[in-house]
Amino acid sequence: MKLILALLLLTTTFTTAQNQPVKIEATEQDQKLVFICTNNSAITQEVTLTLTQRKGLRGYTRPITKKVAPSTTTTLASFTIAGAYNYKYSTSWKEVPNIKEQQVRKEVIAARTKGKVLRDLSKINTGIVIFDNTDCPRCQRSTAYLLDNNVPFKLLNITDNKKNHKLMWDLLEAQGVTGTINTPVILVEGELSWSHEDLPAFLKSLH
Repeated sequence: MKLILALLLLTTTFTTAQNQPVKIEATEQDQKLVFICTNNSAITQEVTLTLTQRKGLRGYTRPITKKVAPSTTTTLASFTIAGAYNYKYSTSWKEVPNIKEQQVRKEVIAARTKGKVLRDLSKINTGIVIFDNTDCPRCQRSTAYLLDNNVPFKLLNITDNKKNHKLMWDLLEAQGVTGTINTPVILVEGELSWSHEDLPAFLKSLH
């Protein structure tokens, strides 16, 4: 029962992370403009704040990057207000999971993808099929995204199944691919894709 409850809680946190992993707010506190960062995800995030334009503010002149632990709120940066001010800023973040977080996410994804295994290879060119490396963060993010958005898909495990791994490379080599690639490798109605430069945009195009 405790294990089931833990997985349910982790799944809820992970789903929230997919919707809005990082939130940044700017507030005035004691003659300072303070940027507050909240990490809503279950994974450590490396967050970068850049003031692209500013007037009447003293402080950092270069981009500020900090690691923010899961489910925490912290001060990202603080600027002294020196009279009338205005500013523009941009933010970016990326996941930097530690070993424990990687293992937790792996367990959550495994629990959520039960029943998603493609057992009939004659249907490999039907729908969405992901060649899944269970140790690959990009694969984990892909399957989580599709689950969160109720997009039907099937999995072929290439970590433990040598036949699936060979099948993936047979398909890639038929496309003229050699050398290193970035997973996941994904089939959509028989069309193969891999090493996606903008993986979130590609996943969004699937629904």
